[in-house]
Amino acid sequence: MGIIRKKFLQRDNKLISINIFMKKYIIILLLFNISLNAQKIGIVEKFKSNLQHAHASLVIGENTKVVEDLNYDIKPHIDSIFMNKNIQFEKIENFDFSIINGYNGVHLNWNKEIEEKLKKFCLDNGIDGLILLFSVNDPKYSIQPNRTLYKQNFDFGIITSGGIKKQLYFFNNLKILYYTVKSNRLNYPILKRDESLSITQNFKKYDEFVFDTKTKKLLNPEKAKKDFLKDFFYRIDASFNEVFREIKK
Repeated sequence: MGIIRKKFLQRDNKLISINIFMKKYIIILLLFNISLNAQKIGIVEKFKSNLQHAHASLVIGENTKVVEDLNYDIKPHIDSIFMNKNIQFEKIENFDFSIINGYNGVHLNWNKEIEEKLKKFCLDNGIDGLILLFSVNDPKYSIQPNRTLYKQNFDFGIITSGGIKKQLYFFNNLKILYYTVKSNRLNYPILKRDESLSITQNFKKYDEFVFDTKTKKLLNPEKAKKDFLKDFFYRIDASFNEVFREIKK
């Protein structure tokens, strides 16, 4: 009987040890989740959020002009991205975008002065980092058709060309950068070409004419809008998911 009692006691001690280990493991997981939730990331935005269509008389360049608004605002989709990400986000209204003037994504050492300014901004505002979504609308740095369209507040949308009547160009001038005090680095999401928001132009071919040759407006705006948004939101979502993954490291 004494031997059996001893074995039961040994078994009970093992169970107690396992329970203690599991409780410690759960506490560690909870603390890890709390640490993620404790991160407070500022969101700063500067772009025109309505979808538009622009047309070029022959080739996309200086003669490209906005011809119609497609009655779609991307802001609700952008706002929904920040939900349920285990990170506390806060919209920041007082950010001065001139801070990032001269940012160079290739030669990162050139960005030290910018990163120190971002660090000071974060500490002054009680946040752990920033996500920046903005349009690159400086004609000094923009390629065509940016140099023409930036004056027309055309940050993204559909472009047609008189020279190619069965093709839509999907144009994007929005960029995403992110910064954390912990890393003290200003970065951009690095993704495959079909996921990257850094690709300024993409195109889609059709079997029929895509615009009216007289009015220059889209013949099937709902289909064009659907095709554009499918590609655009895929890139937007992939870019933000990569940013969230990096911030959580």
